[in-house]
Amino acid sequence: MPILVTGQALIDEGVRQGEFRDGPAAVARVILAPALALIVETLIHDGRLDLETPRYIEAHLDLVLHGLAAART
Repeated sequence: MPILVTGQALIDEGVRQGEFRDGPAAVARVILAPALALIVETLIHDGRLDLETPRYIEAHLDLVLHGLAAART
């Protein structure tokens, strides 16, 4: 199964279970695009540029998880 289909299925399941809110952020392509961009940058620069990968990943996960999280009542 392609990664976008699998990712979207996981997001949809999270929405159904109330873990994620439904809305514009609940799209696999939007969530996965920054990870793919980091991979491309890594390949292009071949280690010649400090991409601060751990910080990039942490920031992206924080943004995605807080953006998708359903409000707790």
